[in-house]
Amino acid sequence: MNVIWDEPKSVVSGHKPADIVEPYEDWEQATRNPNISDGARIWKPVFVELNRGEHGDYSSSIKALVKLMIQSDKGQTIQHDPDFLPVVVNIIVGELTGENVERFTRFFLYRPEGQAYDDVPECECLHIGVGFPIANSLAAATMGVLDTVFRGAKRYARNSTSGAMPSEVRHHYVFDRPLGDKVVTGIVDDVVAVANERFRIETGDASAPFASRFEHYWQQSWDVVRNGSALEFGRSLNGADLSADMNDVVYDGTVDEVEFYRRLHANKGKRTLAVGNLMDPNFTRPVGFNSSHGTQVADLAAGCPIEEADESRPIMFVQLPQLASAETWGGRLELFILSGLIRMLRWADNWKDGNGDTRRVAVVINISYEVFADAKDGTGFLEREVGRLARQRNAEGVATAVVLPSGNGFRERCQAMMRLPRGEQDYVSWQIQPEDQSMSFIEIWLDQLNRATLTITGPGGDTADLKLTRSEYTEDDGTIVLPSYTVDRNRQITGRGNFLIARAYVRRFEDTSKTRVVLAFAPSLNHENRGQSVPVGSYKLELSNQAGAPLHAAITVQRDDTPRTFPRYARQSYLDHPGVDGVDRETEVRDMPLWSVGPVTRLGTLSAYACGSSADVYVVGGAYDRDNRSTAALYSAAGPTDGRDAPDLSAVTEETRAHGGLMTAGTYSGSASRFRGTSAAAPQVTRQVVNSIASGSHPDPDFSNHSKPQAMEDMRGSQTPSSPPDTRLGVYTLPLKAEAGRKPRREFRS
Repeated sequence: MNVIWDEPKSVVSGHKPADIVEPYEDWEQATRNPNISDGARIWKPVFVELNRGEHGDYSSSIKALVKLMIQSDKGQTIQHDPDFLPVVVNIIVGELTGENVERFTRFFLYRPEGQAYDDVPECECLHIGVGFPIANSLAAATMGVLDTVFRGAKRYARNSTSGAMPSEVRHHYVFDRPLGDKVVTGIVDDVVAVANERFRIETGDASAPFASRFEHYWQQSWDVVRNGSALEFGRSLNGADLSADMNDVVYDGTVDEVEFYRRLHANKGKRTLAVGNLMDPNFTRPVGFNSSHGTQVADLAAGCPIEEADESRPIMFVQLPQLASAETWGGRLELFILSGLIRMLRWADNWKDGNGDTRRVAVVINISYEVFADAKDGTGFLEREVGRLARQRNAEGVATAVVLPSGNGFRERCQAMMRLPRGEQDYVSWQIQPEDQSMSFIEIWLDQLNRATLTITGPGGDTADLKLTRSEYTEDDGTIVLPSYTVDRNRQITGRGNFLIARAYVRRFEDTSKTRVVLAFAPSLNHENRGQSVPVGSYKLELSNQAGAPLHAAITVQRDDTPRTFPRYARQSYLDHPGVDGVDRETEVRDMPLWSVGPVTRLGTLSAYACGSSADVYVVGGAYDRDNRSTAALYSAAGPTDGRDAPDLSAVTEETRAHGGLMTAGTYSGSASRFRGTSAAAPQVTRQVVNSIASGSHPDPDFSNHSKPQAMEDMRGSQTPSSPPDTRLGVYTLPLKAEAGRKPRREFRS
């Protein structure tokens, strides 16, 4: 392979400032199938933070931004989603009444791909996501609904909030709403069987015998539709809609679930399973499989036998698009998870009680997804925003918590750590697998960087040097090397002619003084453009510290596998080294990194979404119930990371080695399926946190405050806390209980 390492340039793909380019977004654009848009325009989600105005307020800034969007831009370069309307109302009205509006000062806007990196007036850009096509007819819509809401909020504020609040303002304003007496379970996940009897109530009414426990359901999709002046991904249904649709297909007292799902997914078009059609909006995972990740998570978190169900434990569900779930590297996933979380908090702020009154209710949200690579110190984009939203809603006086899995990467060989004194070097091999149809990424996080060199040696022996430096210096031959995190951006390896097959991204984060290097590789099997396929084999990554203090490097291969029930698409790349030569006593396979022999390690493998130390976020590991050499499940990830030492706690995800996983609800009523992984641990804790807030050991339920220490004590039972916490299991393992949401495989022991 003829390798060329390009010299530094100030931009990457198109018009992008090099110092803030997002690697995943940029590499998706660089390798994208040109036919994906099919004549539509590519837009990108831009997550921004509103700046304060001249007088330290947010109201003047949001007014200036919305005025520009309505009067000048008119949707040409800035679009919004439905969740932007509460932002406008709550900032303008809430700030005037002395409320803390910090939760609403960060939000998504949407911009054409070529202008995604342009400045947004009155805002600071925090993150730019992977693009998606929007039909030109949708993008050209007017801003009428936004204008109506904006004018109503301004008029009410101008009158010093006297008189009746206009209906368009009342619909979105949340701060004066009373607190409800419910705790809602929120779930962001894959396809869910919403008609399964585990999520239904018997009403006793012959004309409408069933009611859905899903009070809100957002079926996100790759399709973008227009909702007033806002862009909407997919469609939302409320509990009344779902209940009515179920009761329309009741025959002889039984819901015809096949017919129900046929109607629910009628707008999806013909089902396709070809890998090349993953980007097709018609691609959908049907409910024809015996199980789905979303159904299993929902059952463990909130499932209940229909004869025992009532209205006290409602559910909200955001169903992620198939493509976002299929691409496990997470670049596309972050938009949909975060927008789903924002939407669920909006639902919980506008909850209708039994009398039809609107209240704010407590909520516990389960997000059973993971990625391997990111900052791992709590500052990663999605992790930071999840913790911020939960913390700020708690500060508003409404109990809010989020539960995450610790991750399944313990034995994936995707983590390495180096500590290099001045003048020393070390290496690790990155193995790219054959027939991998997905992009591969590896992240290298450098602490205390002064001057270093990363040398990449390909399978054919070609080498390329990436010089990393914190400040400008001159080589012995007189060559001037500029700071790598300001201009070294467009370094790319080209092979097979001029096809772009890899790119390196370097960025320094001033808030943590860390430098991030991301190596992005094209698929090893690219059906759409065979020339843009990276050679298969071992890529030697050698890092040398040439100056300054000891250099610390954390190297993580990004997750890149194919989820269960999806067509085979991606193959996980991994790390190798001669030190990976120990026999694993659990699996009896010779793939265990030897202690202190080489950089590959199983420590620090926690999901990059679960490395912060937020007081309102739980991180949950997986464990065996009994009859195994070790308590921790084979896959359950380990700390420590820069952000946390261990999961908070763990839950049983494997009954025994012979009886792997847990039994949960299958797709159709009465069926069962096996579920394993830390994704099965998190929803068990979600259920218990809901119980704790609703009752726990408190004399009276406290729906205004979530206390993690109190909930941890309520869940502990007779378990003795571990001090210090186990790096894989946390302070204790949640006892395996015969909960209403769990279908026992065998009789329970006392």
